[in-house]
Amino acid sequence: MAFTAPPAEKTEMMERAAVRGRSLWDDARTRLLRNKAAVASLVVLGILTFLAFIGPLLWVHGNHAGRGFVQKIVSDSCRRALHRVPVRAI
Repeated sequence: MAFTAPPAEKTEMMERAAVRGRSLWDDARTRLLRNKAAVASLVVLGILTFLAFIGPLLWVHGNHAGRGFVQKIVSDSCRRALHRVPVRAI
């Protein structure tokens, strides 16, 4: 004889036996979190990103600091280079 369960019991048995599917994102996240080197790299990348955004706020000098010195060096070296080149008359 075959066992036949009432519909309510069949539904309950099917719900208990159902396997929860995993999405690709769940699988990828699980694999990523198991990889210690990848997690350490993410931490380092997060720290560097944080410092990139916070660094300008902590910088004590203005953005214009040293420009005069650099411009003077460049203009002096250009002036010296231009004086060495003979100019031909056309």
